[in-house]
Amino acid sequence: MDFRVGVGAGGFGQVHLVRVMTGSKGTITLVEDNSLTLEPDGTIVSTGQWAVIAGTGAYAELHGQGTAVGVVVRGVVTETDTGSVHFD
Repeated sequence: MDFRVGVGAGGFGQVHLVRVMTGSKGTITLVEDNSLTLEPDGTIVSTGQWAVIAGTGAYAELHGQGTAVGVVVRGVVTETDTGSVHFD
């Protein structure tokens, strides 16, 4: 996984990550770009977009995109990705 974070003044930041998920039928590669907000209680809120950028094997023709919403509380990340995928 490629993971890059930048935080600016006021607790705002950006996260760019590339995720490769591997299974017995092939791989799916996702890219995700999120904006971060640091809340007064120390919670980090993340909102952004994801997209399928590559696949191998059974997922070679997979395409899709959607939104991501996450929260980090005391080092625990909870994220919900919604959207749709399809095969060409």
